[in-house]
Amino acid sequence: MSNAPIARADTGTDPYRWLENRDADDVLAYLKAENAYLEEQLADQSEVRETLFQEIKSRIRETDLSLPSPWGPWLYYQRTTAGDEYPRHYRCPRPLDGSLTVDENAEQLLLDPNELAEGGFLSLGAFSVSQDHSKLAYSLDREGDEIYRLFVKDLASGDVTALPFDDCDGSMTWANDSQTLFYGELDDTHRPHKIYRHRLGDTGSSEVYHDPDGRFFVHCYRTSSERQLVILSHSKTTSEAWVLSADEPEGQWTCLAPRQEDHEYFPDHGLHEGQWSWLIRSNQAGINFALYHAREAQPEREHWQELVPHDDEVMLEDVSLNAEAITLTLRESGLPVIEVRPQGVQPYRLQLPDAAYSLHVQNSLEFTSTVIRLRYEALNRPAQVRQLTLADGTQEVLKETPVEGPFDADAYESRRIWATAQDGTQIPISLVGRRDSFGKPAPLYLYGYGAYG
Repeated sequence: MSNAPIARADTGTDPYRWLENRDADDVLAYLKAENAYLEEQLADQSEVRETLFQEIKSRIRETDLSLPSPWGPWLYYQRTTAGDEYPRHYRCPRPLDGSLTVDENAEQLLLDPNELAEGGFLSLGAFSVSQDHSKLAYSLDREGDEIYRLFVKDLASGDVTALPFDDCDGSMTWANDSQTLFYGELDDTHRPHKIYRHRLGDTGSSEVYHDPDGRFFVHCYRTSSERQLVILSHSKTTSEAWVLSADEPEGQWTCLAPRQEDHEYFPDHGLHEGQWSWLIRSNQAGINFALYHAREAQPEREHWQELVPHDDEVMLEDVSLNAEAITLTLRESGLPVIEVRPQGVQPYRLQLPDAAYSLHVQNSLEFTSTVIRLRYEALNRPAQVRQLTLADGTQEVLKETPVEGPFDADAYESRRIWATAQDGTQIPISLVGRRDSFGKPAPLYLYGYGAYG
């Protein structure tokens, strides 16, 4: 067998910087040598590699329809087709009966990344429909360097306009006039450091925010209520947010709380006790975060009032808002917990069927919706999208990831047990196996991991 290829080491502080020139002849030659060496080393495993590949492929449904998301007069969804690299994006008129039934005869193809890729690499960044549903803002990376070009498509005529901006991070956020977009720019270190405002039809754009501190990454987003815009500048330990009415894209931004080292906070906007309010998840009272609220007109830190206090035993990981409820994503004893606080009703926690699982709010849908969607997955159960009725906690499985071939989730059992470390710390263990393997000696695959708190 041949020897492993060794990358050339140049002089200087970074001897392998020459590998950044991805299209250079010497770089391509080195990559081809690495690939050839890999194939040579694994040549005697070619049959089992192919067998494994075919089995994995046979378990995946290649032609499928995503779960449609209702918004305004439309259902938005994706469709994957066997042989295609990317899903196509569609919409169709929203059924009057409130169902999620797709009318293929009336559907509109919004974007086909397979056509745009032209057989090469493509990464879709933003995919954002304007508030009046007339335009699609999207961004594309064709090189794999995570630098995006920005486009706006008129959904009535099909006309596409390429925006003349360079070094974009791919983000695109609409104001409520459906004419103004906010987008991010990368600096020389590939850090999102500026936010610009662009009005369709104009040749240029205006800088609205710049963070020169190399520790901070900047992005812009719409709040859950669709009434406000947020620019969040965030380092690993500190954040700062500026807000603006989405109805006034050329107005003055307001800072909620000037940055203070080790203070992280994340604002959203919705309803609290029937009033438009800011809801702010902040660690100012402790590392597990607490939730605060402030009136819409007074979002500054001195006006924050505690809504959910800090808890030494429970991490407040996220907050989801809509007109019906405030939904908290908690982590307690290592497990995710969803707590719902409906407007005017006592809070409750979701009950779930398995001992160990992953769970998060996948989509809050329209702000006025009476339901939200959850993504639920267990060691013995494929990923599910569950619909949660906020008022009473009723759950319905809308979609489950299909597993092709023979598979029976009920043939497996999931347990959660605890081990005590030498210092007394309780270590959670998620255990899964065939039901008939418990209670007797059986092979065990053990995987340990610790991170993220």
